[in-house]
Amino acid sequence: MALKTLEEVRAEFDRCGVSVSSWAARHGIPRNIVNGVLQGRLKGKRGHAHNAAVLLGLKDGVVNREDAHEPDLCEVLPAREGQVRE
Repeated sequence: MALKTLEEVRAEFDRCGVSVSSWAARHGIPRNIVNGVLQGRLKGKRGHAHNAAVLLGLKDGVVNREDAHEPDLCEVLPAREGQVRE
């Protein structure tokens, strides 16, 4: 799966009518962290920012279950397929 740009992810939220707050809550990531990733202020190197970037399709990586709830599959913005570290 190809990685997405910030613009593509933001457009997907708009196109599908999903709020950042609801997506963040659904994935157990603080809303301000998701907003920081979407605005480019947070690069997604560690912790919640890393998990958000991976789940949004901005970064290739592994979701750390210690930092976030196991993601539900979102009908609108599906989580990236891949490994999830125990």
